[in-house]
Amino acid sequence: MKDLLRHDRGQLDLRELSSEQGVLDQSDGSARFNHGQTSVIASVVGPVEAPLRLELVDRAAVSVVVKSLPSWAPSSVAELELLVRQTLEPIVLRAMHPRTQIAITLHIVEDAGSLLAACVNAACLALVDAGVPCSAMATGVSFAISRSGNVLLDPTLDEEHSSPVRMTFVFSTADQNMLTSATDGLISEDAYFKCAEVARQGAARVQAFTELTLRSKVNSKP
Repeated sequence: MKDLLRHDRGQLDLRELSSEQGVLDQSDGSARFNHGQTSVIASVVGPVEAPLRLELVDRAAVSVVVKSLPSWAPSSVAELELLVRQTLEPIVLRAMHPRTQIAITLHIVEDAGSLLAACVNAACLALVDAGVPCSAMATGVSFAISRSGNVLLDPTLDEEHSSPVRMTFVFSTADQNMLTSATDGLISEDAYFKCAEVARQGAARVQAFTELTLRSKVNSKP
């Protein structure tokens, strides 16, 4: 299979980012985040009293449920839920609300590539909208490495399908430390660390966008 050629942007360019907070009524916080045509709506309920099966005596439990597209396999949904939860748990100040639950629901409106990154970015904005205390935000970017070795930032779904390696990196905005690294495919150690460094730069651009979004919301309040 031949590499797909990008005609609308460079290999290390992000698609257009857009977001909106407070998009759902029946939640404590919500947000939509778009990477190009990829669109995710996240809603947050909590902190609320946790059911016994989730209750933790010294901290809040974070749960993630993905409302996926009908074609998805249950195993893919479970993997996405786990990755998002493990990414967000370190930045939520869970000790402030013991024995409670912070429930995050991700509605996949459209998957046009780089879905995990979009899910993390949407969830973080929803947590902020809900007023959930966090030590930092998390910003995610995805990559694909084509058969010829080209590194493609923020790949489309077609680019992901035609590439043997797909990756997502998530960083903390507080210290730029990596929160999550998810890789599908085989990659050399040198290539991995090169991608991680480029990912850090891409995540900084996502961070700048989200910070601008939050400032704009504050400034628009009467």
